[in-house]
Amino acid sequence: MKDPIVDEIHKTREKIAARLKYNARALGDYLRGRERQRKGRVVCLSPKKRPAVSV
Repeated sequence: MKDPIVDEIHKTREKIAARLKYNARALGDYLRGRERQRKGRVVCLSPKKRPAVSV
């Protein structure tokens, strides 16, 4: 089963990699630059509350 979101991610990754001539260092620099441009957090890493378990 194909996932359209995963397909879109793969296509975008391929376009960026091709533009950077598949240079891993350039890709890292590009991604770090994009992270700096973001205004907010993309992922919240705060712990989730678990429901109480009675014994």
